Amino acid sequence: MDQPKPRQIFVDRSALEALLDRGHPDHASAVTFLQTAQVRNIRLISCFNFLTEITDLICRQNGREMTFKVINGFRNSKIITFFSLNSDDEAEAWRLYSVVPEPLLQFSRCAAIALMNRLDISEIFGFETAYSGVGIRVVPEDSE
Repeated sequence: MDQPKPRQIFVDRSALEALLDRGHPDHASAVTFLQTAQVRNIRLISCFNFLTEITDLICRQNGREMTFKVINGFRNSKIITFFSLNSDDEAEAWRLYSVVPEPLLQFSRCAAIALMNRLDISEIFGFETAYSGVGIRVVPEDSE
């Protein structure tokens, strides 16, 4: 008998930012969700592109030494698994970018959706409601 597939949730850039910034309005919610995901053995997945995007933000706020520490902490994380986009993901992201409606138009969101499609993930941990406009369940808002 096949084992049931573990629940997988994609981690959006907005969740990474909320986890990093204690002053972020969603910080407490992000930390609570992360802890809940660990207890429930939910597999959290994200893409290296989001780490690239938040690197400059971290550096501006905390300097290069802290940036290396934080980014390497994420890269070596046992809590969140990071994937790279492959050429098919990139092609799908560009296709989505050409057809998705505003406000989802950001290319990084299209890339996330392409990777989610490849990995068969339909939920995203984050604080960007635009994803729900294309049928992706956003958590933690509706996680219970």
